[in-house]
Amino acid sequence: MARDGDGLIRNKTAAVVPVCITLLSPLTPRVLLMFDLEIGLRLGDFRGLMADFAISGLVAAAIVGLIGIRKVGKPAALSFAAIWSLSNFANAEHVRELGSMIGFTNVGYLFDPTVFLGSVLAPAWPLILVATSLGTVIALWLWSRESRPVELRWLLGGGLLLLVLVEMWPTDPEIGSWRQSNFIFQKASNLIHRRASIAPGPSPHHEFAADLDGVPIVASAPPASNVLLVILEGVSGAYLPTISAHHGVSSSIRMPELDAIAARGLSWSTFVANQRGTSRGQYAVLCGDYPKLLTAEPKLTELAGAKQLDCLPAILGARGYSTVYVQAAPLAFMVKDQFMRAAGFDRSFGDTWFEHAYHRNHWGVDDRAFFEQAVGMIEELESGEQPWFLTLLSVGTHHPFNTPPDFEGSYQPGSAGWAMEYLDLAVGEFVRKLDDLGVLDETLVIITNDESRELVPGDNDIANSLRQAWGVLIALHPSGISGSIHEPAMQLDLPISILDILGGVNKSSGLRGRSIFREYEESRQLLWGNFYFGLVGGLSEEGQ
Repeated sequence: MARDGDGLIRNKTAAVVPVCITLLSPLTPRVLLMFDLEIGLRLGDFRGLMADFAISGLVAAAIVGLIGIRKVGKPAALSFAAIWSLSNFANAEHVRELGSMIGFTNVGYLFDPTVFLGSVLAPAWPLILVATSLGTVIALWLWSRESRPVELRWLLGGGLLLLVLVEMWPTDPEIGSWRQSNFIFQKASNLIHRRASIAPGPSPHHEFAADLDGVPIVASAPPASNVLLVILEGVSGAYLPTISAHHGVSSSIRMPELDAIAARGLSWSTFVANQRGTSRGQYAVLCGDYPKLLTAEPKLTELAGAKQLDCLPAILGARGYSTVYVQAAPLAFMVKDQFMRAAGFDRSFGDTWFEHAYHRNHWGVDDRAFFEQAVGMIEELESGEQPWFLTLLSVGTHHPFNTPPDFEGSYQPGSAGWAMEYLDLAVGEFVRKLDDLGVLDETLVIITNDESRELVPGDNDIANSLRQAWGVLIALHPSGISGSIHEPAMQLDLPISILDILGGVNKSSGLRGRSIFREYEESRQLLWGNFYFGLVGGLSEEGQ
């Protein structure tokens, strides 16, 4: 290899080419996100651009190193380049839908058929994804055909130097972390800082025992009243105008039908979703316990193999209730089939149970078809001699939004608002049908959410984590009582609350929280987590 001045210049120039090619993979989706989310540039965005340059330099070094290996080197290098491009687009999809960068713990979901067929194969920019990935691979292949020696020290040294500069560059607290970093650099940096400075903290699970010392605000439901628990995928309290107005905020998404249902019954202006993720939210709602607040295997998955859990369906089943769980998605996803059995449901049904749909994808049936056929299940339960507890989980508002293409709503087709509007209309029809059948006269109906998808694109992680902790809670009591309640509540309060209104709670049960149907003199702390952002938040006793 040439060692004179011209040789060094040629080596430096040759090193720039693979960096520029690999930079195409993170830069293209970054630009697409900025335009798609209509975000203006700030200084912190240039920190993210520098991080892309740095990681691209290291990726280029790996590719050049692989190319130098005989026989298998070039195919391995080009495969690595393709994976690099696809992973950057996957990260952009994650940011677009969830507001945060993809985590390494999410890789396992790629091998789940529901996620892979339902979401992974429904990218926002399919043509650009293919063009960028193929363009990257072809450009590197053409470059590798020419004999252009590159000293890896230029690539490694330049990449590492830029990483140091990125680490020294202060972050902008006003914008999201995805705008200021590359997902590989961010996750590696977080891992290093956590191991260096954070010791395991105390678990909140044992700090909040069952508390029924408050004064009842509603009368107990009639003996052996039925219970209907409706869990709506991704719905936020911000979507209900009367509830969001209490906090002086507004959302671009509005659900007037659900808002009218809230006005008809009891509604909570401050309801905390304890974690992001359906499995985590469902665990809290059904088992009256905190989910894990930091990134880890969900407790629902961890406990799926248990013989019997002390959860709400098991407790009601022991009292003579018929317990049924129905969701639109495949039941095996997140091992719900195993967990629901362990939680005490007599019967559980997923997507194969539904006989018809107005639209169906790999996440199951659309919300209108879901609730129409749920009425049939309720009629079946009504014909029996036992009181019943039915839990419904809608899934139509999960990405990529299972809404009939010909649905003419007021939001842009394919958007979250479009899917939420379809769900809103379906829930309105569902409640009116239950009213016509007289079901509401003898049934306690709880309408809540599994998680909240509300976010402001480009805003900082803390603000979006707070938005995504804002859930919805509505109770339709058989007595018809209505009103707005401003005392904060959270997901794990629901099991003890339902048992409280049905006439009592066994103090030996493992349920935690307070009854939403009681008023307490002393306030309390509420905690929530957001494993997408890697944050834990809390509401203090002073309401801060």
